[in-house]
Amino acid sequence: MMVAYDEIDVGILAAASENMVLILNEADTGEASVDVLHAFGFFRLNFEMDKTHRKILGLFGSGTKGEKFQNHDADKSRKRFKAYLFALRNGAMPRLPNDWKLENDATVPTLAFLVSRKTSILDSI
Repeated sequence: MMVAYDEIDVGILAAASENMVLILNEADTGEASVDVLHAFGFFRLNFEMDKTHRKILGLFGSGTKGEKFQNHDADKSRKRFKAYLFALRNGAMPRLPNDWKLENDATVPTLAFLVSRKTSILDSI
């Protein structure tokens, strides 16, 4: 299979994930935490942080192509997630469609394929 994305340092992913779990705990989201994370994934894929629609498929290129330089870190992810959760609680965020699943999203076929694959804890070894 062709590699479509550059590898992201596992430390950045771990720190960003830990920050999100801590924010969910502070916000006392309880059983709704998974729904919040699912909605955040939908939002980040389809919208800019100012809530304008993200242009993924364009006439001359694709928004999934990536950037030349790393433009993400755990602190930026924490700030975005915290702002998203605050706005979500205030009803200021676009709603997640009931039938949306990343593995069925045609705008990001490579990512959808990766998410739809079955994995095991043994895959990390």
